[in-house]
Amino acid sequence: MAFESAVPAERLIRESRWIVMPLAALLGLVPESGPHLLIVTMYGKGVIPLGVLVAHSIVQDGHGMLPLLAHSRRDFLMVKAINLVAGLIVGAVMISLGR
Repeated sequence: MAFESAVPAERLIRESRWIVMPLAALLGLVPESGPHLLIVTMYGKGVIPLGVLVAHSIVQDGHGMLPLLAHSRRDFLMVKAINLVAGLIVGAVMISLGR
């Protein structure tokens, strides 16, 4: 049964790219590289468009932000907020252009 539900889920994700893009960008806020592997795999399988991958990639920075988090929570949140806005803008433009 799990295999039967995977195909409609993939179709639902493909058809709702405007919902998936902000969710992928929010997932990029997690300071780990694991969620990035999920998004890259979904792109590789053709489930999500390039705009969703780019939006997530702009926001996602792996473990690179952890030293800043240890130094200043305020600065960490500021950088993450800027990355989130930039990712959402670039992803929206790319999806609007059909990418």
